[in-house]
Amino acid sequence: MMPPYIPAPAVMVALSGVAEAAGGAGLLVPRTRRSASWWLVATLVAIFPANVHMALHPERYERHVPGGRVGLYLRLPFQIVFIAWVLGAGKPPEPEVQS
Repeated sequence: MMPPYIPAPAVMVALSGVAEAAGGAGLLVPRTRRSASWWLVATLVAIFPANVHMALHPERYERHVPGGRVGLYLRLPFQIVFIAWVLGAGKPPEPEVQS
């Protein structure tokens, strides 16, 4: 679901999927966790304009999103939730306290 102004939409969908998967994999490795979380934040910010476009043109996209028109608008504030989530996931683990 790419806006029409994005060139090579199929390629961009694949690249965004690879970016998300790479970020998710990076979160699993303690050494790359922090940079992976920032990578995912950048990915979420990069796709946000497409989500805005979809909300502004619901007639083109509402059949693809659960909740239709409302779902398209609910996606927008959820980007903030997802950004907070990946930033939290990127924090180093708390040191264990020995008792």
